Amino acid sequence: KEDFVYCYPFIPYQFSLFQKTIKSLSINNAFEGKHSSVGERSMLGVFQQVVKKIINNRLGQIATFDLMFDGIRSSIKSQIQNAIINAEIHLGNDFALKTLKILFMLKYVKDFKATVNNVSVLLIENFDQDLLSLKKMVESALNLLETQTYVQRNGNAYEFLTNEEKDVEQEIKNTYVDPGLVLEVINDNVFSSQSVFRSGKIRFEDNKQDFPFSKRIDNRLFGKEHELSITVITPQNDSYENEKQLMANSMNKPEMLIILPADDRFWDDLNIYVKSQKYIQQNHTVTQSESIRRILSDKQQINNERNSRIKARLTELLESSKVLICGEVVDIDSIELNAKFSACFQLLINRVYPNIKMLGSTTYSELDI
Repeated sequence: KEDFVYCYPFIPYQFSLFQKTIKSLSINNAFEGKHSSVGERSMLGVFQQVVKKIINNRLGQIATFDLMFDGIRSSIKSQIQNAIINAEIHLGNDFALKTLKILFMLKYVKDFKATVNNVSVLLIENFDQDLLSLKKMVESALNLLETQTYVQRNGNAYEFLTNEEKDVEQEIKNTYVDPGLVLEVINDNVFSSQSVFRSGKIRFEDNKQDFPFSKRIDNRLFGKEHELSITVITPQNDSYENEKQLMANSMNKPEMLIILPADDRFWDDLNIYVKSQKYIQQNHTVTQSESIRRILSDKQQINNERNSRIKARLTELLESSKVLICGEVVDIDSIELNAKFSACFQLLINRVYPNIKMLGSTTYSELDI
């Protein structure tokens, strides 16, 4: 109790977190030469300035972490805080600006993960605050900052972008990629060595015969054409919103139709992954400056992590996908991916070849025929 009263209007963790902040900024040369001190005297000066600024606040209000920025901004190199200055002029959203200041200060604090939840904690203004509403405000602010390229998202964490990083991120967003490249990533993951479709054939359990199949993503064929086919329908397909049309188109075809659920965040990640990969490959050359090569190297690492999340999320989407066989929705209880699609394929063979049971357990190859 005494310690809390002694620290108020600050919360004890703010002292150690702010100390990490100014140390990490100093290590990364963010301060002017004569203002590089990161000792207790500098910290006390900042906290005193914050208290003076909020002295008229009502009892019960807390000093939010963004207020610390104003205590150190006069010491920060002007070129480093250009993004903050531009945001103050052009952003037109005070709450998003507060969020941006926090992300700037914590950019180099490695053990702080700037998720929506963690940033929300730093913006709590009083003990009676509606935390759910605050979280929604933070989420909206981060989306705005990401859209306007002040920050980048890596999974569920956000990171402030320096001027050079911002330029690279904007160039990545402006990079044109053929929609077919996105489908190729889907194909690589759906029909990869980790899936039930890895061999390009599926065994019919009744007679142990292997059936090859065509692989399609939307209307694009990957590999050879076969009598049976597996087609994945994505939200990019023109008929995606019209399930009746998809059912009608599939009715007389020997195919298994897999309709992926809509997920905007997944498709955003997938598009930025493809754009980033293309940009990095085109620009990672020895003629680039050291700082740009470092940024591109960091981008590659982030993109590798993004690819892992894409694979994991695509598996989840496939597990919850809707399956049509010969125009009818198939209801399979299994939630395990391989078991689900193997069962569907058995059904497909029985539908397409209704007299296959006449063969019994005998297997015929093309050579035998």
